[in-house]
Amino acid sequence: MDRDESALTTDDERRQLSQLIISFIRQVNYGRDFEQQLDFYVNARAAFSNLDSVLAALIQCVCQLAVATWQAVRGQHSGKTAAFVRACAAYCFITVPSLTAAATRLRLYLLSGNVALMNNCLGQGECVS
Repeated sequence: MDRDESALTTDDERRQLSQLIISFIRQVNYGRDFEQQLDFYVNARAAFSNLDSVLAALIQCVCQLAVATWQAVRGQHSGKTAAFVRACAAYCFITVPSLTAAATRLRLYLLSGNVALMNNCLGQGECVS
């Protein structure tokens, strides 16, 4: 068998590795310790900054975390939870521009903006409007 036939291309390898990393990231769960969960996502972003699909998945995870926070406080944020969801919004709006695909950036800006507005993070949400 020819080497070209048996070996994966570099793009195929990156795609497969990205999917494995995303699967691992989605399995990490700190329960109700939302701050530790966000810290994990910050560290993962630093570790995998060259993999767009992993960054996109991380943004989705952070948005889910902000929604989970909103649900936990039943939409009535304290000072601490309001600061936390603002940190989630900041994470998203810092990470999205690093993605190369314009359509993915747009989709994730809209998602992040909607989550920010839901959490009454008006400054962050207006960046999308």
